[in-house]
Amino acid sequence: MTTLPLAKLQTPREADAPFAMESAPAGVEGDAARGGGSAAPSRAVRIVVLVILLPTLLASLYFGLIASDQYVAGGRFAIRAQGSPRMDAVGFLGLGASSSLSASDMYIVRDYIGSHQLLEDIKPYLDLRKIYSHPEADGLARFDPSLPQEEFLLYWRKMATLHYDTTSGLAELRVKAFTPEDARNIAERVLLLSEQLVNRLSERSRADSLALSQKEVDAAYRRVIASMDSLRDFSRQAQQIDPVGYARLRGEIQARLDGELISYQTQLEVLRKSLPEEAPGVQVLKRRIAVIHQQLKEEKESATASATGDSASDILSDYNRLQLEREFAEKAYLSSLASHESARVEVLRQARYLEAFVRPQLPQSAEYPRRLRSIAIVFVCSCLASALGGVFISAAKEHLQ
Repeated sequence: MTTLPLAKLQTPREADAPFAMESAPAGVEGDAARGGGSAAPSRAVRIVVLVILLPTLLASLYFGLIASDQYVAGGRFAIRAQGSPRMDAVGFLGLGASSSLSASDMYIVRDYIGSHQLLEDIKPYLDLRKIYSHPEADGLARFDPSLPQEEFLLYWRKMATLHYDTTSGLAELRVKAFTPEDARNIAERVLLLSEQLVNRLSERSRADSLALSQKEVDAAYRRVIASMDSLRDFSRQAQQIDPVGYARLRGEIQARLDGELISYQTQLEVLRKSLPEEAPGVQVLKRRIAVIHQQLKEEKESATASATGDSASDILSDYNRLQLEREFAEKAYLSSLASHESARVEVLRQARYLEAFVRPQLPQSAEYPRRLRSIAIVFVCSCLASALGGVFISAAKEHLQ
């Protein structure tokens, strides 16, 4: 009797069992792999729809159907000095403004356009709150009239902008509105108010600059009047209208008397040689000489004294001093007048004014909103947000594993 090995005595079902046990797990893994592959595309689709397609669709609906047209009107201007050479359009566009332009004035105008003061100054001409709360404009673009003035100022700064080129010295004003007429009217009024502001600043600067020189002129004029009054009072007190002329006249009289005295003395000496002392001719000459001596004495006394008791030399000295003071005051007054005139000419030469070489025109087409570009920007931003979100999620998963 032959004995078979134990392995050969196994039943067919038992022999096939290992095969069945090995094939079952493989089937299970295949099903799991197929199930995971379908879940990943569904999550990606949801992300694309929520992050990319939905914002793009909303942007397309808003900019394509809801967003109101906004028209832009504006102008270009520069602040020039009175003495600077006038430039034509070619000079402005090519070479730019002259170096005499004041950047500080332009910054003042820029701040003024974006300030509460302009909103108050423009009220008598235009109702900006009513214009920008136009009922036909969409809710996102128009202004809510119930909001306070501070909110309207922020809204106004978005609708009106001023771009200043420091290199050329030119400025460009841009005003947005929901109708072409409103845009042009607002831009024109803003330019006029800015021009008035520059004129006020220039006038105030001119007045401040001329105030000091005018004070000097007034002081010099008062000094001239005071010196003339002093000279008049002195002449009245000394009882001499012209002490200098009076002294000159006294001197001429004394000189003439001295000449006559010398002539008579010479004649007397000649007669004494031929006639005795008792001769009539000699006696006549002696009497004439005595009279001249008396006259000279009186003239010398009148030349050294006055009716007031002061010496004539003192009177003449005081008069000369007052006369010198008057002449000096007159020269100072003339000098101050010349300086004032020079200052006035210089101030006029440096006076600034706003010159708009491009006036606001009526816009023919709406410049905003830029619909296709805005939709494209939303789409690109959504794609970037989706990509960045995927990167952040992947990085977080790797960090948690």
